[in-house]
Amino acid sequence: MIEHVLREWLSGVLSAAAGVAGFDVFPVYAQLERAQQPAPYAAYRRLPTRREYTLDGRGAMITPVHGQFRVTVWAETYDKAAELSAALIEAAALLASDDESERVEIPEGMEALFVIADSDVHDPNLDLMQIPRYGRAVDFTIVYDE
Repeated sequence: MIEHVLREWLSGVLSAAAGVAGFDVFPVYAQLERAQQPAPYAAYRRLPTRREYTLDGRGAMITPVHGQFRVTVWAETYDKAAELSAALIEAAALLASDDESERVEIPEGMEALFVIADSDVHDPNLDLMQIPRYGRAVDFTIVYDE
């Protein structure tokens, strides 16, 4: 499942960037349950993805799929959230680098990964819980076979 591959890649990149072992990465639906834990951490979710089909019948979905995902990095300071999101953007760029000396191997299960957007994120639920968190989101397109 592509979510598992993405979660492992994110954990590795963010662990190295934050200088911690086992950076916590989880689906967005678990975010409020885990909001009490120490930051930094990241939540991901799948964004709506347009599927392409042929007219060759039910099993004729075109692969590879171009899935879109949003990863939100949460930290106790804005600077730390920005630093971690920048590390994700840099790591994605290294997957597609033309320079073989700096290119990093694409994780098994992915054909390609591209950054399509990034932004600041605010979660009013965290304000209500009086938990100081700053978020930066990075949107990716991941090319993969299902």
